[in-house]
Amino acid sequence: MIAGNQSNSRWRDILSLLLDRNFRGLWSAGLLQW
Repeated sequence: MIAGNQSNSRWRDILSLLLDRNFRGLWSAGLLQW
């Protein structure tokens, strides 16, 4: 159970980092378009 929770939190961190990067990339691209 604890190991599963740790792995879930790790995946959440990875997903959050990827989403943050993608969001920043899209945001910067939007600024470049304007």
